[in-house]
Formats: sequence, C-alpha cells, structure tokens
Amino acid sequence: MKHLRGWGLIALLMLAALGTYIPAPLQAQQPGQNLLTNPGFEAPYNNGVASGWAPWHQDSGEKCKTKPSDWDFSCRPVWSQELDVNGFGLVRSGSSQHIGVQYLPWHGGVMQTVSVAPGTRLRFSVWGYSRASNEQPPTGSVMDRIPRMQVGIDPEGNGLWNHPGIIWSAEVNVLDRWQQLSVEATAGASGK
Repeated sequence: MKHLRGWGLIALLMLAALGTYIPAPLQAQQPGQNLLTNPGFEAPYNNGVASGWAPWHQDSGEKCKTKPSDWDFSCRPVWSQELDVNGFGLVRSGSSQHIGVQYLPWHGGVMQTVSVAPGTRLRFSVWGYSRASNEQPPTGSVMDRIPRMQVGIDPEGNGLWNHPGIIWSAEVNVLDRWQQLSVEATAGASGK
C-alpha cells in the first residue's frame, strides 16, 4: 500500500461510497487482495486528486472568511500531488497524495468506493504523514499543533464522509514521521 500525506490541524481519510463503482462481477475475494483503484496514489492527478479517488471536506462556510478566534471551524483544504523534490521524506515511495492548507483548520481527505460481496471482511490501511509549520522542510513542525489522522470504512457505501455508520480507526497524532493507519469492517448488505 502506498502513502498519503496530509498536514494541518485535522486530517481524515476514508474509504466510502463516492467515486466510480467497480463494474466487475462480485466474487469471493482472495485474502490480502487489494480492491482499490490506484492504491498508491500514482499519476495522473485530476484537480489535485489521484486518479480513482474523490476529495471530501467539511466546510464551515462564512467562518472560513471571518476566522473566529476560537478556531472552531473547518475550511476546504487543497489537494495536490506531493513531489518531495528535495528528498525530505515527504513521499514514502512512488507518489503521494497531499492534502492541506496553510493558516486555516481543515477536515478533509479522499475516498473511493469498491464493490464486494455482502459480509466480506475488509481491511483498509494507509501510511500517513502530518506536518504543521510555516517554514519549509527540513525545519520541523510546530509542536503545539496536533494533527488527528484517521481512516474509515463505510460498510454500506453511503457516500457521506460524516455518516454515523462509518467505522473509523483510532486517531493517530504524529508530526514529521510516517505512521500506518488501519481499520477493519464487514461489508453490509449493499456490498459497497
């Protein structure tokens, strides 16, 4: 599995029902078989998002313009391919999906739908990297910023990042290093 890098105050990734359904017939999946389209976030990128993936985010609307001092709001991040041209470790291998925005709190990620037989046991794993700094690498992150990265599976494929049925991993709160995130769930009756 390849890698996702996000930076900012909040980062969430999820596997849910948005994107393209896989038109293959349903059949038993082999243990360890990767069902994702473009699991390594390789090029091409469309509007900053790796092919096969779709962006999602929470938007607090007017608060993103007024920027209240309590910082209790979330704005649209920017999606792009991470290039790490200087070799600072921002890409673990191959390509990497970047999600983030400077000077604003954000809550967003990428998602994808896969079709499986109802009752299929699923595991979603990704490598995440978080960075929070106004300075360019190799300067380290500001340690008073706590990222919260998670991955999730929507067993019913509802297509909403905030659906209450999503099974989320535990939060990972690390800066300036790669961390694997994983979650397991059983596909519901929809098989998505």
